Formats: sequence, C-alpha cells, structure tokens
Amino acid sequence: MLFRSDRCVLDGVVYTEWLWRESKVERWVLDYAENVFDYYKNRYDYIFYLKPEFDIVADGTRSVDARFRDEIVDLFDKYIKRMNVPVITLTGSVEQRLEQFYSTIKNHG
Repeated sequence: MLFRSDRCVLDGVVYTEWLWRESKVERWVLDYAENVFDYYKNRYDYIFYLKPEFDIVADGTRSVDARFRDEIVDLFDKYIKRMNVPVITLTGSVEQRLEQFYSTIKNHG
C-alpha cells in the first residue's frame, strides 16, 4: 500500500524542539515528540526533503524570518541523521523536484 503525506513525525519533532528552545512548550512535550519520532522514524520507505533554495517571499503564510528558517533547517539535519530510511533531497525548480519525486516512486515501487 502506498501512502504519501506532506508531513511526518520528522516535522513534528523538529518544530517541537524549536518551540521548546524558545520556551514556548515544556520539556515533557519535547520528550513526548522525541519518543513518537523514535518509535516511528524507521517505518517510512522514503523521506523526501526540500531544503530552502529560494529567497524568502512575504506571502502572508510563511515566516520571512531567516533566523527561524535556518534554525529549522539545522534541526531537520539533526533529526535526519537519526533516521534509518532513505532521505531524498529534492532540488531545483518545482518541475525538477516533481520529476525527482516521480522518478524515485517509479523506480522503487
């Protein structure tokens, strides 16, 4: 069975750690998120990761804070190292990223 999602336990633990570092959640919340991450982290076939490659644009939805973005990227890198599944970094234009994604799915099931 194929299941695709634009978020996973990796996202949850990354943003929870950032919130904890900013004193916005208590330590037990981070501990809980890390336990969930550790339980599920190796159950994925692939993680597709899109590092920021473009300038930040004020679109009214996403943060324009470069410090925040860089800290989140560092946390993703930290937790990705703890995973025992293939992490595929998609790069280039939107079209190139889609091609990389579909190529991986097509070639690996």
